[in-house]
Formats: sequence, structure tokens, C-alpha cells
Amino acid sequence: MTKSNKSAKRPTKKTGMLEVRVSPEEKTAFLDACRAAGRSASAVIRDAMRAYTSFGPMARAQGSPIMIASAFAGATAGAFLLVQFIQSAEAGDAERLYGFDTFRAYAVSTLYDREMSWDEYRTRAGSLRDVMEQLAARETENLPYHLRQTLGSRSGEVIGSIFIPARLDPGVFGDELDRVSAGCWAVLEAYRLEYLLYRFESWDVDSSGDVSAREFSDARFRSFSRGFSLEDKDADGFITAADLSPAVVQAWSEAREAAPQPPVAEQRPRLDRDAVAVACAAEREWSAPQPRISNAEYLQEPPQGEAPPLLSAAGHIAARDINGDERVSFAEYLASSGE
Repeated sequence: MTKSNKSAKRPTKKTGMLEVRVSPEEKTAFLDACRAAGRSASAVIRDAMRAYTSFGPMARAQGSPIMIASAFAGATAGAFLLVQFIQSAEAGDAERLYGFDTFRAYAVSTLYDREMSWDEYRTRAGSLRDVMEQLAARETENLPYHLRQTLGSRSGEVIGSIFIPARLDPGVFGDELDRVSAGCWAVLEAYRLEYLLYRFESWDVDSSGDVSAREFSDARFRSFSRGFSLEDKDADGFITAADLSPAVVQAWSEAREAAPQPPVAEQRPRLDRDAVAVACAAEREWSAPQPRISNAEYLQEPPQGEAPPLLSAAGHIAARDINGDERVSFAEYLASSGE
């Protein structure tokens, strides 16, 4: 019989376990708060630990077991308070905070920080190059919590506000960052900063210089409401295949063009396409976007029994249709957006 090699090293575990003693009352209250927010206790504690590691008060005696225990206890208590702050089980829509995890990732510089300054937002939103490098890294689990939590929204912002109007393919562009000229970077980064400032000032409703959790939540809700109304073209309260038909889209476009335009001060800054055409001429050659699918292809129904492609009208609806009734309500729209 072959003897087992007891001296061989065991493979390193991918996860570890940390045991913490709390009173039964604290445990019950914490678990209730997690359930009210729809999150697991483990996820909340992990987020609190990451946030504390990145932003929390530093231990005065580095490596001291007492200070380490105190730090974790503070993070756990902070998680409990933050979950309670997000929303209670009885909270109505008027009291609910939307996008609180995103707000916290931008704003938290100390454990109980609940306001976001311009410097915090600008630093953590990052430059265009920062965002593209983080996307190119692929392994987002290695990013700090605040970058990982906001990367989805930040990448969506730069694609919608920069790459689409600039007529650049973000995938190709992101794979060739060192190939981008200094002049092209300068034009795109200048607009990125202008756009960030516009967003921050639009959130800061009371012009205090800081954005509160409530101001951020209200702005996020307005954004979702605006996005839903843009897709619910017949204004029946649901997004359906009918909203994507050419006739409905045409009527909606005509009505929108005829509607009064908002004051200039309320309009977001637009990318200077002429400046981009000059500064990024070479980049437009090697990073031109792929041809879009035709309207006929987009509206084509999938064969019976097959899942629709994501880049299709049926796939767009199916991705958000939580209850399977072939239409998307505003509640489903919010839930499928992570709210």
C-alpha cells in the first residue's frame, strides 16, 4: 500500500472563514436589515470589510489583534447602519434610495460619510483612459471595491457620451490604448471632464457643493424614468414589441421633434464632433465601429422554441421581462437594472 505524503502542502484555499462573536440581539437585527435590503449577510460584511480596508479609519497600532478586531467590529456595525440607511422593509418609493451602493462607492471616504464632494466624484469616476484600462484588465475582481462597483455605469457613460458620437469602436480602441495620439486623448479627456462636472452639478440640486444620498437617488430615479419613457414609445406603461415597430418609432420621433426643447442651461454638453474628426482622424480609421444590423434584422422574430439574440427587439424585451409576460413594466425595468 502506498503511503500518503503527509508532508505535501495542501492547495491554498480560495476563500477563508472569519468567526465573529456578537450578541443574539445584534445578530437578529443585522440579519433582518440584510433581508430588508435583499442582500445576503456575507455579501454585506464583505463589502463593509472592503470599504473599511479602502476608506475606513486606519488602525493606530498596525497589526495589533485588538485593533484588527476593533476594525472588523466597526465595519460590521457600519454595514448594519448602512443597510438600515438604504431602506427599511416598509419604505415606500418616496423614501427608497436608488443606487446607494454606487453612491457609497463614489462618496465614502470615512465610515459614516454620506455626502459626495466634487473631488471625490472626479477622482473615483476617473479619466477616460482610467476607465478603458480598467475594462481592458478584464479581471475586475482584482479592482478595489469602489472601482468595481462603479465600472459598469462608468463604462456605459463613456460609450454613450463619447464613443458613439465620436464614431469609435470602444472594444478596438480599448485594445490599442497606446496607439491613440496625444491630440486625440486631449480632446476626449477634455470632454470627459466637462461631462463629469455637468453630471455632478445636475445632481447637486441645492447647489451646496456636495451631493447627498437623497440627491443622488432622486437623480438616478429621474434617469431611469427618462430611460423607460424613451423606450415606452406608446406611453402605455409597458415596453413591448409594439414600441419597437417602425410606425410607432416614426410617430414618436416626429412628436419629440415638435416638442419644446429644454433651456440651453439644462442641456448636457455635447462632444465636439468636428474637433474629434480632426484630432482623432487616424483613430477613426483603425477603430471604426462595425456596421449596425438593419431594422429588419433587429425586428425579426426568432424561430419557434429558440432564445432570441440579445441584439434584437425580442431579446431586448426578454432580458428585462422578469415575469415572462412579454412586456416590461417600470418595476421590472428598475429590477433588471439592478435597483
